Amino acid sequence: PSVFLYFTIQSNVFCLICFIVNASRFAMRRKQAGQAHALARRPFWKGAAVMAITTTLLVYWLILAKVQFAMENKPDPTANLMVHLVVPLLMIGDWALFEPKGCFQASDPLKWTVVPLGYCGFTVIASTLGARYMEGAHYPYFFMDANILGWGQALLNIALIGVAFVAFSYVLYALDAWLGRLPTRRITREG
Repeated sequence: PSVFLYFTIQSNVFCLICFIVNASRFAMRRKQAGQAHALARRPFWKGAAVMAITTTLLVYWLILAKVQFAMENKPDPTANLMVHLVVPLLMIGDWALFEPKGCFQASDPLKWTVVPLGYCGFTVIASTLGARYMEGAHYPYFFMDANILGWGQALLNIALIGVAFVAFSYVLYALDAWLGRLPTRRITREG
């Protein structure tokens, strides 16, 4: 159960919830209208999930993989690849291939920070309440461990990751807006 304290697992669960909600809405709308395209989209939450799982992907492969980070005593390499590579790529691919483009609002990237900021708050509260991570650590990731680094360095590391999160969020927003302006070919029943 302690693996659910990690951002990796929480972001993967967030993606799973997005897929379940979208699949449920798709099935309900298709049943009601008889047409698959009647699906009501929630682009804000999909964008937040894409950015959360992209953060998981980037932080793991750019920072944590170098120190052979593990969330369990006996890490499973297949599970590790699934949560840090396969699910992130599937979520990004799902957005790229299947979501309507040009639907994000300019303020969405800043609002998406509620996910990592909420996790930071969750981590501080969990640590204060005595949560323990691998090898008895008080924090899930070494770069945010205030007991080892001190609050100044831990907050600086979190701020740097936060700035990168916002920057990548605006890259996603810009890409989405650009793709939304491209002409598209629509296939109708007649042709």
